[in-house]
Amino acid sequence: MIRPPAHWLVISFPMPVRPLLRAYSLWFSLLFMVVAGFYVFGWSVSWLCLTGFGLAMFWFVWELARYLIALRPQRPNWEFLPDVQRAITEQPESEANVSLVYFLEEGRSPTVDSVRRCFERALEADDWFSFSISDVDISRSEIEVWRDEGGAVDSVDAISDEGELSAEEGEGGLPLKQFFVATPIGTFCLLTMERPYVENPAIFAKRIQDKRIRRAVEQHRAWLAVDYLDPDAEPAQVRNAYRLIGHLMAVLAGPDCLAIFHPDSQRCNEFDPALMERLASSDPLQVFSTPTFEPVIEVSDSDAEMQNAVQLAQREWPKFAAAFKKRQPGDENFLVKTEFVEGKVSEYMWFSVREIIGDRVRGYLVNDPCELTQIYRGAEVTITVDEVADWLHPRPEGGHAGGFSLDVLKKRKKE
Repeated sequence: MIRPPAHWLVISFPMPVRPLLRAYSLWFSLLFMVVAGFYVFGWSVSWLCLTGFGLAMFWFVWELARYLIALRPQRPNWEFLPDVQRAITEQPESEANVSLVYFLEEGRSPTVDSVRRCFERALEADDWFSFSISDVDISRSEIEVWRDEGGAVDSVDAISDEGELSAEEGEGGLPLKQFFVATPIGTFCLLTMERPYVENPAIFAKRIQDKRIRRAVEQHRAWLAVDYLDPDAEPAQVRNAYRLIGHLMAVLAGPDCLAIFHPDSQRCNEFDPALMERLASSDPLQVFSTPTFEPVIEVSDSDAEMQNAVQLAQREWPKFAAAFKKRQPGDENFLVKTEFVEGKVSEYMWFSVREIIGDRVRGYLVNDPCELTQIYRGAEVTITVDEVADWLHPRPEGGHAGGFSLDVLKKRKKE
């Protein structure tokens, strides 16, 4: 079945006034151009004045271009996220980071006994593992991570092997608990820190296009990771390590998990209990092959391109209706997008069409709402043709027809 991403529509975004006020060089260049123009057009024309005015115009255009480029949405750069892990394990940046990370709502306080129980459950869940918990040795230590003024990891100091971190010792540093687990297939490290995985999560999250993942990054206040510490491991060893890490992450999952992150591939996915089965498989990285839920993209309600896409879908609606009449019985790949509103919140989502009677279209929702609470995947939907925002169906010869809003989003992704 076709599973298109959802399209999100919200209130128009205001002009970014604060960045404009802080663009001091842009304002200085504008002032310089105005003063130079006053001399050229107000007093007398001379080569000196014309040269000054030309330079002022060039400076202003250059600063304006820099400002507009800075306003373009950026893709998130996750590369600085695992710096704490790399510093702790002394792992070179060139080496693969064999690790999975949970973003958590709140911190956890594991102990050697609780970590041992987690490993025991993970090993018992899969007969593939040829060793038991009796072959595993676990040690605990606590360290303090210090960052420099730029936010990068500056130093890592050992604190104690058994004792808790005191307030005096922890002042200015990031207390982190780590558990080294020696197994027959290599050494693993479980790390947990009661601080966000990124500096300034709210600021960093603005770079993320998908609203679901952005929300998870904004809301997380702690993290937990399981690393494999053998930098010279062969590919087969790495696969075996991920198999155990995946089982551990399935055991460690809980209601406080907001997202799961793979540092090596820089992929992040919103967490859902349904992922636990895939984590506890021979290939846990498959949890990143597709989004947990359909991506939610914010678009201004005054977006001209999206408005044109909706108008085009309306004009081309007779083609969808004609194709629907010729469909094979039971074909659920004829989809329509429409707006769902609850109070001041609205989401555009897709539903699978079951019948078209006159100007009424009936079907069932195939998206998971992001913030709406009064509708759910599988709910029956009935709208009029005037409420159609987009449509999509497969062509007999291959490919699809419609999807006008998807074409807009795909174009912007390439940009």
